[in-house]
Amino acid sequence: MKTKKHQFIQLKLSQLIVNKEHYRHSLDRYLNKHLTNELEAIQKFCDKDNQYTLLKLMKSIVSNGFCKRKYFIITKENSNSDKYLVLDGNRRLTAIKILNDSNLVPNESKKIKKFAIRNQKNFTEMDFWCMEYFQEKDAKKEINLSHKINSIFKPLSIIERILADKEKGIKLPDWFEILDNSLSDKNILLSIKNNASIIKRVLESGPFKKQIKIKDNYELNDFDKKIVLQILKDAIDKKITSRILNKAKQIQDYLDEVIKAIQPKKR
Repeated sequence: MKTKKHQFIQLKLSQLIVNKEHYRHSLDRYLNKHLTNELEAIQKFCDKDNQYTLLKLMKSIVSNGFCKRKYFIITKENSNSDKYLVLDGNRRLTAIKILNDSNLVPNESKKIKKFAIRNQKNFTEMDFWCMEYFQEKDAKKEINLSHKINSIFKPLSIIERILADKEKGIKLPDWFEILDNSLSDKNILLSIKNNASIIKRVLESGPFKKQIKIKDNYELNDFDKKIVLQILKDAIDKKITSRILNKAKQIQDYLDEVIKAIQPKKR
């Protein structure tokens, strides 16, 4: 009979600990300093090397809610404790803890602090799905395998994954709904899987949302559809990339050019 290696359980936020020995920040490369507690681990995610990714994740949680399909991989802190160390999902847990309590953010991380204060959420009573491993070595094998698989498929599968969700009736991201409603030939969606990230960035940007009036059913007028299709064409032709459009001002300037090019000429 095989020994059970793991089990699914639900835990409260207070029972989950951001792991100070997480491989991404267990040793500060510059100061050669080990982290000593959970607060230091949380604040490490807020430093200048990590804050962009953390802030992006926080914004996603505020805009779209926490995805309950994602679970934390955990192991018990010790046999006498009701708390668990997170082995995979530490950045996600940090984002949730900060949105729940902005006091965890160091004062020097001003952007994160400001965003957390403005978008305070109460996750205290929420139940989080977790995969508890009884042996840490078994958890690490699973984590390493999943990361290898993700690194192989992630650049190719964003569109396929969304289309699979569509088949299951799962709510789709707004940017994809806009794109889907602008295309008469749905097969084009599969041809843009390598360009999806820049399309997503533009369609989720503040300048785009100000320009396009989106209805509840994501239907666009003919002019706005032309804008979306031009964005799609430019992404496929590599005229726009994440490197070229990495700030709101650059996206705004790009959209101004697109609108000027497709706007009917005045006689």
